[in-house]
Amino acid sequence: MGGLKVHPEEVEAVINGHPDVRMSLVRPRKSPITGSLVVADVVLRDQPADARLAQLQGEILRRCRESLTRHKVPAAIRFVPALMVAATGKLARHHA
Repeated sequence: MGGLKVHPEEVEAVINGHPDVRMSLVRPRKSPITGSLVVADVVLRDQPADARLAQLQGEILRRCRESLTRHKVPAAIRFVPALMVAATGKLARHHA
């Protein structure tokens, strides 16, 4: 991001440390200003009420801000029902 290195696994480890998160996938998203932004797709352990989603997003971002340097903090968090996993059991990283 902006010429600075971001290792997705480092960011995912912080996000996955939240007790309500089952798994996450961190990836780049093109940006005309910085080249790329860090974004995260997050699968929750349980499907909370919509009002709780905004709170969870804030908690996850706060956790990231406390543990990561500024350029590694996701610009966006998207809650998804599932992530693609390869036959080996590893996350499918199509953007790599």
